[in-house]
Amino acid sequence: MKKPLPLLLLLVLVLGLPAAYFWIGLRAERVMEDQRLRLADQYGARVVLQEKDRGIFTGTYRYALTFDAPMPALAGAPAQPITLDLVAVVHHGPVPLTRGGFTPALAVVDTTLAPRDGTPPAAVALLEALPDLRRTTLRTTFGFSGDSRTKLAVPPAKGPVRLADGTVLDVQWQGATGTCDATADAASIDLALSVPLLVVSDKATTMTWQGLSLAGHTTLSGENLYLGDSTLTLTGLRLENAGPAGPSFALTNLEAVASNGRQNDRVDTTLTLRASGLDLKTQAKGGLDAAFSLKSLDAAALDATLGEVRRLNAQPATPEARTRELTALFLRQAGPLFSKNPRLSVDRLALTLPSGTVHASAFVAYAGEGPLPANPLESLGRFSASATARAPRATLVEILAAAGSGNPALAGPAARGQAEAVLEGLVAQGFVVREGDGLFTVADWDGKALVVNGRSLFQLPDRP
Repeated sequence: MKKPLPLLLLLVLVLGLPAAYFWIGLRAERVMEDQRLRLADQYGARVVLQEKDRGIFTGTYRYALTFDAPMPALAGAPAQPITLDLVAVVHHGPVPLTRGGFTPALAVVDTTLAPRDGTPPAAVALLEALPDLRRTTLRTTFGFSGDSRTKLAVPPAKGPVRLADGTVLDVQWQGATGTCDATADAASIDLALSVPLLVVSDKATTMTWQGLSLAGHTTLSGENLYLGDSTLTLTGLRLENAGPAGPSFALTNLEAVASNGRQNDRVDTTLTLRASGLDLKTQAKGGLDAAFSLKSLDAAALDATLGEVRRLNAQPATPEARTRELTALFLRQAGPLFSKNPRLSVDRLALTLPSGTVHASAFVAYAGEGPLPANPLESLGRFSASATARAPRATLVEILAAAGSGNPALAGPAARGQAEAVLEGLVAQGFVVREGDGLFTVADWDGKALVVNGRSLFQLPDRP
């Protein structure tokens, strides 16, 4: 007797689909494990699985996430590690579509972070003072290829935050959103972040960040070297100081654009900065327009050096020990890194003040073979450099007077008089030269002698 077709279909549904979804869950688990290993290898984050509960349609994974704080807890002491609970809820059924969308996906992972034993008190206090931050969502959608898209949503929060020294800060945060698209092997990454408004104030000052935006695209070139472009923009940055002596200013239309690319076996990097400024007390306006570049670093050596830096950063160390390690690494890798004779340049620097604009440019170039000499004087012989600066006299007086205004004895007219005296001394010694109503200076280093405005100021002794 033939079995009814409906019964066969029912058996397939009852037995086959759960098995298929369970297999999809295993596949999603392998993808997450690959990401865990990549976080540990590339960024030094320790992610340790504490427990897991894998079901047919969903799975819950609890990890302990540990990473070093960006700043040390005490001077001379290792940075206090930050430890958080990371809970990932993986959805891989019963419908193989993204939750709330219509794009086929391997799995959708909702991740939450929470304090645990070992979390620094400052981080715990922040979450207690601003409990709305606990509603932060981090959702990652994995494609069947392993590619992923992660969306970050941080809710608005507002309230007082007490620091360890007793200072109370009033924080107003309008939330943040971000996305990260990455290939399965993280060989290509696109990032975007938006923060509409953040206001932090105490009894004396108020700092406001408005319209922060970050966008970037990078691709992996080698084992550790990421190349690409990134742009940071800030609509406004405002510091208001209630005291008469404290600074109060506003920066608008701040933009920083960084780009690095590879030309055969060389890596070139550029950075441009632009911003407009306003002194809120005097209403004086200013601006900055600058461009920097670093060209012809050896790509293979840079890739290897970044790998060593990553390895060192994964190991606990005091700031002093870390500085020694990085210095030794640089001296060891300088020869290979500089083998293509790199050049660091200030291609353009224009600082505009009410009294005029300061223009400057400079470069430092390297030429040599083999390891960098241990003797600093011998190392200097491999470098050449040049710098040029030009500005109206009134602008230089304004800059020098502002630099000395922190000293009460130089406040007001005294600061300007002192600045005038300093400039006259520099002119008399030949460090700057008069040019109409302005001043300029040119300095050159050819690997043997330092010449400023045609005068030799220093020369390396002849080698035996």
